[in-house]
Parts: sequence; structure tokens; C-alpha cells
Amino acid sequence: MASLSNDERFIILSTENVYITWEQIEECARMIAKDIDQKYRDQKVCLLGAARGGLIPLIRISHLLDMRDISIIQVKLTATDDPIYEGNTMRPEIVLECLKNQFDQFILIEDVIETGTTCNEVIKLIESYGKKVVETYALYVRESFIEKGRELEKNTPLSYIYTKPDECWAFLPWEVKVDLNQI
Repeated sequence: MASLSNDERFIILSTENVYITWEQIEECARMIAKDIDQKYRDQKVCLLGAARGGLIPLIRISHLLDMRDISIIQVKLTATDDPIYEGNTMRPEIVLECLKNQFDQFILIEDVIETGTTCNEVIKLIESYGKKVVETYALYVRESFIEKGRELEKNTPLSYIYTKPDECWAFLPWEVKVDLNQI
């Protein structure tokens, strides 16, 4: 795993939440795009965004790289109990796949990696089609994921910009609820 940044900036409003700004999203997208350009410039790869969180970074990164070949995959996580807080086993269910047949290699874009379950399910699905996720990029990764030395399926490389404290929930700018009557 490799951090693309040594800068650990957060806007922490409480011990429970991390609020990420649009400016931070742009900064992360630029760092990821630069790394992808350096590593994969001459390779035929398709950017793959995990819905919903990875969609905005996916679109921004694709524009920065002028890559029109993108795909979206949605992984729906269901469990009888809340898996994030109780630590129960998640049962992922793939509910949408948009794989482009002309690509054998994909770069997975995620917003936040908490447990790695979503990424691992996507990697396994892509592999089941005889294709490969050559690298996963995330804006934020949970500290314990890094500290415990967790890895993604098939030893897929993971590059990320920031880590976030385990006890905090990361809110991306598009997740903050706005009262539309106040606009």
C-alpha cells in the first residue's frame, strides 16, 4: 500500500465525523490522476468507479486524464446487523455491472475504504470475467486497515491519499444534507 500524500489534513468538527471539502476532493483527484498517468499512460486500462461514493472522483479523474473509457459497478452491502459498528460479517451482493469487453485491465476508484469488502468483491467479480484490477485508488482509508496490514484480494496494489481515524465517519461534500427549502 502506498500513500500518495504525507499531508494528513482533516476538518474535524467532532470526534465522530470528518468533513471533507470539495477542495480536498479536487486535490485528491489531481494526485491520483498524476499517479495513474505516470504508471498507466501507455496501457489500455478502463477506470472503474464503485457506486455511489467513487462516482464523483471517477468522473473528475477521467476528465483530468482525458479518459472517456469508464465503467461503473455497484456493490450493495446487506447484513442483519449494522456491520460498520458491530463488526459483523457483511454479505455483499453485486447489483449492477457495466464491464466493457474491450478492456482486460481496470483501475478501481473508491472514495473511502473502511474494511476493503467492497473493493474485494469488485476485484473477485472482475477476475471471474478473466479480467484484472491492476490497482485500486482511494481518497481515504481507515487507519486500522493500514495499521493491521490488510491487503486487497489478489494482492491488488492500493494507493490512497489520506488515512482517517477509525472512530470518525468521513462525510464527503455530496453526502452532507442540505435543506432544499433554504436554497
